[in-house]
Order: sequence, then C-alpha cells, then structure tokens
Amino acid sequence: MSQLPMDRTRLNAAIANQQPSLILSSQANREAHIEAADTIDLLYLQFQNAILTGSLTLLKTTANITYYVATTGSDTNDGLSVGSPLKNIQTAINKLPQIINHTIIINVAAGTYPETISLNGFMGQGQIIINGATSLAATHNVNDVFVNKVQIPVNITGFNCASTTSDGFTAIGCGIEVAFAYCRSVQTSVGNGFYVFSSRVVISGSQVANRTTGNALLAAELSFVFSADQTTGSGNSTGLQAASGSTIRKSGTQFSGTTAEFAQTGGKIE
Repeated sequence: MSQLPMDRTRLNAAIANQQPSLILSSQANREAHIEAADTIDLLYLQFQNAILTGSLTLLKTTANITYYVATTGSDTNDGLSVGSPLKNIQTAINKLPQIINHTIIINVAAGTYPETISLNGFMGQGQIIINGATSLAATHNVNDVFVNKVQIPVNITGFNCASTTSDGFTAIGCGIEVAFAYCRSVQTSVGNGFYVFSSRVVISGSQVANRTTGNALLAAELSFVFSADQTTGSGNSTGLQAASGSTIRKSGTQFSGTTAEFAQTGGKIE
C-alpha cells in the first residue's frame, strides 16, 4: 500500500505552476490563486479515489511539532531547535503531512523572507500557528500570505507583506477559522490588504494602507469576517467591502478609505 509523501513539495509545486513570478494586476493574482485552488481540488479527488480503492494512505502527525526558521538558517537543518533553524518558512510548511491532528508551531525570527507563505489543504483535529512579531511592526517581511482550503484552525501573527502587485493576506475556502493578528500591508499596491473568499476569518490589531485602487478588506462569496481590536490604516480606496452574501462584523477602530464601507450583492457590514 503506497503512501502520500510526508514532504508536500510536489503538491505545492502544482500550485506554484499556477502562480507567475510576476503578476501584473491584483485581479490576475486572484485568478491565479483560484486556478491553483482548482488544481488542488483535482489532486485531492485523485487522492480520495486512491484512498477508497486502498492504494493510498495519508500520513498524519503523531505528536506536537515546533519548527524554527531564521534568515541565517539552512533548509538542510531539521529546524527543530533555535540552534538549527530552517532558512525558509515554506520549507517548514512543506514538511507537514496533510492530516494535522496535533499543534504545529512555526516560530520565525525577524528578517526578510522573499517568499509566499502558502498553506494548502490541511485537515484533521489539530491547528497550525505561525509566529512572527508580537506587535505591529515591519520586522518579519514576506511577499504575501495565501491560505487555501485549510480545514483546521490557523493562526498567523506578526507579518508584513511587501508585494506591490498582489493581495497581501488571502484566505480561500477555509471553513474553520483563520486568524490574522498584528499583520501589516502598507506599501502602495493595487491589490487588497485582506482578501477573504468563502472563508471564516478573524483580523485583529492589523494595519492596511495605500491600497489605492483596492480594499483594505474584501470579503466575498458567503464569507464571515470579524474585524476587531484596533485594525487601522488609511489611503485605501475602500476600507471595508462585503459582497456576495458575506458578513463583516466589526468592533473598535477599523481600516479606513475614501469610501469607508461598501456592501453589495447581499453583503452586510455590522
């Protein structure tokens, strides 16, 4: 009986093939992400069929795991201690099996990581926690963050997204809560600061600014977003937008824009 490899590199490579290194517009970026999600759907259907026929078993976690990442690290390290960190955040993620039944913590040291944090298709009874800064700061820099069809809780804290051509933080098809805290996207960009599509998301203590033709927060396709605890930022075209039956529930200071709030096609902001 064959097994799905512990290393998810091949699966994430399928996603990477759908994401050009240079994306000229935020719309193209979202379309690339959705196309990548469709690729993953097809792969998972194939995996499911293999499981049902008995030709494949999926690996799963057997204990809590903590990985460490630092710009001074090496991807040949095991990443299991501060003294032996990995170099890339995605390397730590790619080490995980598809089924997470325990707590996974990835502690990231301050620095610039020219990569996308990409979480795809995890399921189980556990959770994934990725720790950067403990306050709102530009000390832990990545290109962007993409969470796709993950069905366990995810907590991402303390990252600054540097891309000027894509949405900063994206959640697509996540039925269990994805929480972003102390996350920041303030460079001039045509994309959205947070793009939530058919997902449940909590945003707290975060900042989005200078999305000149986009939204600080866009919730679409029956999403639920709780935006709370001093989310800030200005210079955006729109602060909050809820569309296609989505709900944004707010508490405290919110992202601002030329248009503060906009609800359409059954969306609501309350």
